[in-house]
Amino acid sequence: MKEHMKYLWITCLSALINGCGSSQDPPVAEIGPHQITAGSLRDFVAEWPGSLPSQKTGDDARRHYLQIMIDARLLLMEARALGLDTTQAARSTIQGAVDNRVSALYRAREITAKIEIREDEIRAYFDAEGYGLERKVSGILVEGQAAVDTVLAQLRAGRSFAAVATAHSQDARSARQSGELGFIGRDMAPRIHIPPEVFRSLPLGEISEPLYTGKYWNIVRFSEERPVSYDKYRDAIKKLLFDERSARAKKEHFELLRDAFEVRLHEDALEQLVAA
Repeated sequence: MKEHMKYLWITCLSALINGCGSSQDPPVAEIGPHQITAGSLRDFVAEWPGSLPSQKTGDDARRHYLQIMIDARLLLMEARALGLDTTQAARSTIQGAVDNRVSALYRAREITAKIEIREDEIRAYFDAEGYGLERKVSGILVEGQAAVDTVLAQLRAGRSFAAVATAHSQDARSARQSGELGFIGRDMAPRIHIPPEVFRSLPLGEISEPLYTGKYWNIVRFSEERPVSYDKYRDAIKKLLFDERSARAKKEHFELLRDAFEVRLHEDALEQLVAA
């Protein structure tokens, strides 16, 4: 059933990107000789899978969905120019419009295939970002400025970190273990609301500034360090660098395609669509 629904969705996406709205529909965007009409944009949004909702609302959401349609059309046009949609595998699932496999093939050949992550880049990131150490951390988690002030006053007055954590930390594990949370690596630090720069640079034994977590404040201290093997993080860092470079390359590539195929937005039609 899922595969059947996926095929129906791809077919619908293909038809909508082609612009199957009424000839009376005002165009909201033009990509070379192709138009995306207000009607096709409305249909596209209506047919968008509920499992993949946009986090945007209102006009921002409409522009988000329009951008998806523009990018899909650009991929199709460039893929056709390169002859990538002439294969039997692609033709079987494309009905005159963009297909997921064409998009993936195009990205693999024209964008991501050109990205190379060298070993020295991985090593440099490992060293610069502090992946070479695991640090033993203790923390005190409190809510509200008054509690932060109380904790800082007691620590500055000489009361031990362990005693203050036991008395005031609102994290059960921290309070139970006198603040100690064990060894963490660079990858784990953000998950417990320790910024990378704090993980890398806070000297052993020193108390951090209060770190805001969205509701609570976290005050941490590192007491020990131990080295970590490069091999432990090598693959994860390579993927991280690849993903970052891939996202940047895709953005730059789409900008080039938009220029090449003369993408034009019709702001007046968009405003009418928003007001409708």
